[in-house]
Amino acid sequence: VMSSRSSTAILAYLIRDKKLGVEEALQFLVDRAPDVEPNEGFKRQLNKYYVKQRKMLREDSERQQENTLEKPQQLP
Repeated sequence: VMSSRSSTAILAYLIRDKKLGVEEALQFLVDRAPDVEPNEGFKRQLNKYYVKQRKMLREDSERQQENTLEKPQQLP
């Protein structure tokens, strides 16, 4: 049986680096390790982490768009 803490660390990695949602990440992990079952407290934390990651990605994307608009276009 994989500990709740260990599985939560793996799920956080899948959320951050593989850009999976919480349920997608959990299903991905359960498909490979059927005995995985993070406790409810860790699941709540993963949901908060997911929301934070999405917000950071959105802000990064907006910053990149702003930077692109601010750079003068070079003519050939």
